[in-house]
Amino acid sequence: MLLTLLFVGMLQSPAPIAADTTPIEELVTARAYMYKHPLTPVEAKELSITAVELSKETGINLGLIFGLIEIESKYERKAKSKKKCKGLTQLSKGTADTEANRLGIEEYNIFSIKDNLTIGVNYLVDLYNEWYNWVDALTVYNMGFNKFAARGYRPNGYASAVIKRGKTIEKLLKDPKICRSF
Repeated sequence: MLLTLLFVGMLQSPAPIAADTTPIEELVTARAYMYKHPLTPVEAKELSITAVELSKETGINLGLIFGLIEIESKYERKAKSKKKCKGLTQLSKGTADTEANRLGIEEYNIFSIKDNLTIGVNYLVDLYNEWYNWVDALTVYNMGFNKFAARGYRPNGYASAVIKRGKTIEKLLKDPKICRSF
């Protein structure tokens, strides 16, 4: 519970973003390269623009969005897990179908940057609105409700990893000099 209190303020307010996403694109490109999943300039731009739009629409901090992507897929757009979760935000087919339906998205491509990020971020917002804190929302995002309940509603470390990564990215995003020289 203490972890929730420490991070909730930082994560609920979106970072102020300039209209130019170039510094974000540069940071995303560098971090994807660091994880050995390089993005093309077009992919980096699409990812940056989509993340900024979703941050503004949902109120989720931009650092948290990129923290989620890094922990889930390390920027590998076509990532597939052993549990058949796919894309940047590692969505299962059931979760993606349910959330897409709720959002009124009739057709989507799980490997599309925009589709995957839109569905994944909105799903996380839904979980936050249900659980009222990021630690529980992220834990359910990671393991599902049934496993979370079976663990006695105890987080598994995933949430703190995403939040910590989000804070690191947020620091980098606040200083364009760091973004350009990363």
